[in-house]
Amino acid sequence: SSASISSLPVRSCEFEPVSSAKSVLLAGRRPFYYVYDLSSQKYTRHPSPLRASPKASLESFALSKQYIAFLGNDGRISLCCARTRRWIRDVRINGSVRSVCFSPNGNDMLAVGSEGEVYRFDLRKTFQCVERHKDEGNLGGTLVRYTPNGTGYVVGSTSGVLNTYTLTDEDSTTSSSSSDDWTRRTDRTPTYSVMNLTTAIDHCALSHSNKAGIGVIASGRERDALRLFNI
Repeated sequence: SSASISSLPVRSCEFEPVSSAKSVLLAGRRPFYYVYDLSSQKYTRHPSPLRASPKASLESFALSKQYIAFLGNDGRISLCCARTRRWIRDVRINGSVRSVCFSPNGNDMLAVGSEGEVYRFDLRKTFQCVERHKDEGNLGGTLVRYTPNGTGYVVGSTSGVLNTYTLTDEDSTTSSSSSDDWTRRTDRTPTYSVMNLTTAIDHCALSHSNKAGIGVIASGRERDALRLFNI
């Protein structure tokens, strides 16, 4: 089936994990978004949950079973409850936020910004930033993605380089006990780098298969700029 929303030119959409993929969240350059129920084939319009900038565009977001993260202005990330759609709180990074993602277990959120730094937030208690590090050689971040098993993550940049990082058991048990969001700065070294593109990485998908660890990256700035790589 297909449908059309005249009031919303769709720029991003994603199946909602909280609904077991029975609904789709659709957003664009509008201060509202829609949820499409696949069973009833009906759309529900939701107003902007952003308190600081209610008229801001909602075109960029990330989903988990617990949260919806909308990317705002001035490094602001607005977290909302995935079930009630209500605003919970804002967190911020330096520069402009370009991409966020949630860990598979929903405990952590990663964010990367225009300054090429990666931020990790603990979502279990205080929503505090527990780690901040510079992505090696990154002059401008474009995306960040957790690996499907949660043991690492990848970071894309405007230069076309994709760096992969490995997480340890110590990282998964980090406590957000510090009173200063920016005190825990680390120097992480990429496990390996993918340098097959020369323009900004706009898209990245990682295989969920346990047997074939394959990833794909693509750039919309150049024709046929799509590459496969091993995870």
